[in-house]
Amino acid sequence: MIWYITLLISLPIMVVTLGGNIVFRISSTYVYHFNDTQVAASTGFGISEREFADEITGYFNSFGIHDFQIYEKNGEFEDPVFERGDITAMGTLKYALDISLLLCVLSIFITIGIYILLHTKGRKAATRHFGFGAIIIALILVLIEVILINTKSVQGFFIKNVLGINLPNESTVRVLLESPFEKTVTLFILIISFGMITVFTYVHYIMTKESRMFS
Repeated sequence: MIWYITLLISLPIMVVTLGGNIVFRISSTYVYHFNDTQVAASTGFGISEREFADEITGYFNSFGIHDFQIYEKNGEFEDPVFERGDITAMGTLKYALDISLLLCVLSIFITIGIYILLHTKGRKAATRHFGFGAIIIALILVLIEVILINTKSVQGFFIKNVLGINLPNESTVRVLLESPFEKTVTLFILIISFGMITVFTYVHYIMTKESRMFS
């Protein structure tokens, strides 16, 4: 029974963390937001939407601990775009994403391991029922996630109290990623998460389908 309960926990965590990491680590999310809002132009720097997006995702997907910075060409010199508060905030976001990625990888290995274990033991019927239950829980968590993302009070509490980020209104990072960035995140999370859930449901059904003696 413990394996089934673990599956009810690990699979939803896998869906939520994998979806979130994909959304925040691909440049398409930021390019879509920047093109839709034109906030890159409002920063006053001669840096395109694609350049901002590539630099942000390049930083989030990089290894090790280092500062985030983009430089604007100014004749023979290069001027830094981000202030110390922006750099600290991006470092905090990267750390949170990296922790989420570790949790994602762990949940993936646990989920796959449980499926392999239960499959070798021939417990298809129980695995099918608990697996579908885990998929339903994952779907509910995704819906709760997007609701919380779009709740202003939750946004403020998470950013200021959990992540410890409190940037002034003129902060470049805040200008780039302020509302309606959450709308873009919501759109991408729904598309990617529902896509993953559809694939997982199909694979789960194929793996746990009872074999028929006669077809």
